[in-house]
Amino acid sequence: MDGLPFISELSFLILLIVILAVVSIALSVASLLLVRSAARKMVGPPRPVAPSVAAPPAPPPTSSRPAVSKPAAPRPSVATKPAAKAEVKPAPPPPRPLESLEIKPAEAGEEFGFASLEEVASMLGLKSVILLNQSGIPIDSYNVGEDDRVAASVADFISLVRRLNPGFSYMVSEGEERVMLFLVGRIGESEVYALTVGGGSEFGVEEVRDLLRAYLSESLGRFK
Repeated sequence: MDGLPFISELSFLILLIVILAVVSIALSVASLLLVRSAARKMVGPPRPVAPSVAAPPAPPPTSSRPAVSKPAAPRPSVATKPAAKAEVKPAPPPPRPLESLEIKPAEAGEEFGFASLEEVASMLGLKSVILLNQSGIPIDSYNVGEDDRVAASVADFISLVRRLNPGFSYMVSEGEERVMLFLVGRIGESEVYALTVGGGSEFGVEEVRDLLRAYLSESLGRFK
């Protein structure tokens, strides 16, 4: 009888751990659905593709010569096959500290010549991109419809992820479209985030972040 309180407490702890795990998984799924919904709003509905015309079948060969099968080459033994090399993917870069991501106005002679966010997106091959702060206020955007609603949705997603992972810096989704959400830097006390859709895998988060930081730095330099 003395062991009953201990068993009941242990059962309660196990039940509490299971409930917390289920809640964590549900929040993660909800977060992923939220950012994908925001990305779909950015690119809009897909354009219809004209049906392709099938080419006519090639005429059968007219040669009457019988086909002669070549003797099959001997297969190499298992011992002579070269061992397959294991593909090693590089580890993602560690997140930069927020202090090193402060965006300052560009001085004279430090400009890259970015006149608009469209130029940066074209250089990176992005279909659309939006810059926003942690409060959900859009700063600048390219090829984004209803940027106010998209920025608000992304800010809600970032707030949810930061509760689960306070050190959140970036995420990359390789679905139908490549979607990247990451911290660009800090302007004063405001954190600036970017959500991008499209672009090739040759540009990683760090390269895209550096170009967007340069664009924001030039924009601040023009207004100082």
